[in-house]
Parts: sequence; structure tokens; C-alpha cells
Amino acid sequence: MTTKQLQLAIERATNLPADRQDALAAVMLEEISSEARWDEQFHASADKLAALADEALAEDTRGEPRPLDESIGQLAPKGRRTRIPYEKRLFTVARQSGWEKQGG
Repeated sequence: MTTKQLQLAIERATNLPADRQDALAAVMLEEISSEARWDEQFHASADKLAALADEALAEDTRGEPRPLDESIGQLAPKGRRTRIPYEKRLFTVARQSGWEKQGG
């Protein structure tokens, strides 16, 4: 099922030159892939997040919570980047596809 907004965007995109259509398609596909990766990572860490929440509640009950920076550091695997904001990802993909050189 396609929304009216997406249908309108696709209709308008079909009137763009081929190179701009490809740049727009690259942005859309990257966004879809990025969301899928984010969802997978989030669901894969659900048990770890639950354990950290239980630990935080237990520490609070004992009156000994740890600083937030220590707790957050346990969530991200070493060497992994945090999630990049949506707008920055779009700009990065568009730039990599040459969109800015074309005046887009």
C-alpha cells in the first residue's frame, strides 16, 4: 500500500533528470536500509537493555546509582558509531551520490 504523499513524490521524481532520480533513489534506499539496521540492533540489544534497567532499579533501591555515563557506555559495542540523525544521513548520502554537485 502506497500513501498519497509517496505517490506524489514518486510522480514528481519521474520528471527529474535520470541522474537526479538515481540520487534520490540512493537516498531513499539508504534510509530504508538504515532503519532496518537500527531496528535489528535495537531488538538484538533488548535483553541487555532489560538487564541494565533491572540493575539500575536495584542500585536505586540500594541508594547507590552509578553516573549515567557509565551506564550508557555499556550499551554501545566498542568501535560502533551511534545513530546519525536522519537529516545528516540524508545529506551524507546525497553528497556521496553527487547531488550537491548538480545543484540539488
